[in-house]
Amino acid sequence: MSSAKHLFIVQNNITYKQLPIDSVRVGPPRLNAYKRLLDRFYEPLFLLRVLGQTRGQHTVGSSNPSLEQARRRKFLRNLAFVCDFTKGGVSCTAIGLEDSETCYRFWISSNASVDKIVEFAKNALSHLERFTRIDGGFDEEQSRANFISFCLNFAIRRVKKERQCLFQAIKQCYPIRGSVRTEQVDQLIKDWLEPILEQDDCLALCQYAYTYRKSAITRIIGLKAQDEERLMGLRDRRSPFALVIHYLGRLADHVRAPSQLVGDAYHLSQILDSHQVVAIPCVPSVPRPAPDNLTTLDGILNRMLKKDDPERPQVKNSLLCMNSQSQSRTFEGFMEQYDKCTPQVHAEVQALNHFFRLDLSFEGNDRYIACSKPACLCCELYFRHHPARMVVPDCHRKVWVNWSPQLVNNPTKGDPEYDLQVKVLNEMTSEIRRAVIADILGPSSSSPWHPDSQTAISNDRWSRVDSEELRGDTFRYSIADGSLETEATESSTAKVLGTKELETYVSDEDSDADCGGVSLKI
Repeated sequence: MSSAKHLFIVQNNITYKQLPIDSVRVGPPRLNAYKRLLDRFYEPLFLLRVLGQTRGQHTVGSSNPSLEQARRRKFLRNLAFVCDFTKGGVSCTAIGLEDSETCYRFWISSNASVDKIVEFAKNALSHLERFTRIDGGFDEEQSRANFISFCLNFAIRRVKKERQCLFQAIKQCYPIRGSVRTEQVDQLIKDWLEPILEQDDCLALCQYAYTYRKSAITRIIGLKAQDEERLMGLRDRRSPFALVIHYLGRLADHVRAPSQLVGDAYHLSQILDSHQVVAIPCVPSVPRPAPDNLTTLDGILNRMLKKDDPERPQVKNSLLCMNSQSQSRTFEGFMEQYDKCTPQVHAEVQALNHFFRLDLSFEGNDRYIACSKPACLCCELYFRHHPARMVVPDCHRKVWVNWSPQLVNNPTKGDPEYDLQVKVLNEMTSEIRRAVIADILGPSSSSPWHPDSQTAISNDRWSRVDSEELRGDTFRYSIADGSLETEATESSTAKVLGTKELETYVSDEDSDADCGGVSLKI
């Protein structure tokens, strides 16, 4: 017998499942305490996602590290970044550094492919260790170039996808031939962007992006993006000019991150001289949540608000009003989240749980987990409310409904693992509920869409460019030997590393809605 009876509506030949309004006493109650805990977590999470996925701008974790801590954290972030070899979060990598009695251990977790990542990390750290032991006659620039090429070839699928995203964004800037307006700036931007589309060499393109990441032309493009986005609505995607800046930054990071690893290796020789790389075993996630007879608007409000809460009628009426608005589909969108949700324990949560469960000691007592991508909203809340007192990670402030806590094998009261998860999830649920209610009753806290990742070419660098500076910049373009060259009065020609040309094919399996990344500062 089915335990849920949900309405269906048909619009434009598409059938949508509709959230019922009133509760009905049909079907069994939620007697399983663990399932009840999870259902009460996912309900407000799904509602928050429907109200708006992006809940603010990127945030930086609340911490004030020492110089030694900052260098070590940067090293771990960069190592996690070069380990993340493909798009879409599958290879998202988290790393914790243990100070054991015998050596330093790099504990590595990933959403998938952890064995492949661990093998690469071992090789990368071995390369870096050798750099610290070489005395005299050492060509540091060539070694740095070789290491950059080594890291890029491991992540070639990701680089190809990011290049594809950049090319698409460039084509969207001026989609119609002759569409550039007469302004000098528009023509300047178009003339600088178009030759990039002919670049086939991935490493050369990454080096080029790195060379020009702080140039006047990128600031000009950034200002163009700002002007466009002032006219855009909350639900609009970003200006293609902003996406050009973003993807140039992503490609530049494939030079910046390994280059910084080489530079920081000399300061961390003590760790590299005695280290191990170990995989954190993947852990099971909780089952996919499913709607039941209690999944109704009244039922959800019963669990979110007290019975006599004076704001309850206003919350219900506001939701009904939202749902009745044209193209809103609030209730249908809520039900769709049950189909979209594929629970997964994110890499940084796996690493936190591993260190906490085994009571491992962090190097320098710095309770820090590095990750190749900024944390999602749920990961940030998990770190914030977990008793391990971890450094709260950088966060992109977006709601991803595929988040999952680790499945508890013995979900009974009195089991330490279960009691801990109950405490953390209850606190997370309370905070998510408060965000939902505040969003319904007050001005929406949802923000315009932005990528999960953040690059070193960020908005704060888009300072106004003096008109004299624009007049002083002259650009000449040529494509020769598969490399892109630009000459400017204040910028040297891009140095292109000699490398074997890489294939340009981009597999369909690399496709994803967001081109991902990690918040890394120069």
